[in-house]
Amino acid sequence: FSINQMRTINEFIFGSPSDGAYVEYEITGNPEEDICTLWVKSGTEEMKFWNRSFESIDMDLTLSEEREYREEILDELRLYYYDLNKIASYYKEQSYKYVDVASNINQYTEYVLTSHSWEVYMSGQSKENNERTSELYRGMLNSGREVSQFCYDNGFEVGPTSLMNADELSEFYDQVMGLED
Repeated sequence: FSINQMRTINEFIFGSPSDGAYVEYEITGNPEEDICTLWVKSGTEEMKFWNRSFESIDMDLTLSEEREYREEILDELRLYYYDLNKIASYYKEQSYKYVDVASNINQYTEYVLTSHSWEVYMSGQSKENNERTSELYRGMLNSGREVSQFCYDNGFEVGPTSLMNADELSEFYDQVMGLED
């Protein structure tokens, strides 16, 4: 996304900058609408936008100030996922057909928040950290695929690659990049 597109997405998800942080989502009574509308408003993209903003600003911060700043950013993303989990949990209580989607959203949330945590950010480039990051990413892809499939089955438009699991996506990228014959 360009900066302008990201600003548009930012305003769509979180309201205009003057509105402050993310506004709590209300349950409408239509499970697919509630779950999938929030799912397609990707909180992960919002986090990437703020991370890029942070990295592009030449700020003279101490380590504790940087940690505090990053935690504030992550707290906004937590609010988004809190709503998503709350809605999925609500509908899970109403019908067994939402149990799997609620479980996958919960797993996805845990993977995303862990992967953006201060601890992972500060872990650096070690073999163990790279393996852990890779495992978190695979978990995000696999749990995210299940929720995207649910939304797709209910008539929501999703990106084609969002319907692939981690192995399928890796194979697809290998083919596109010409790494596999």
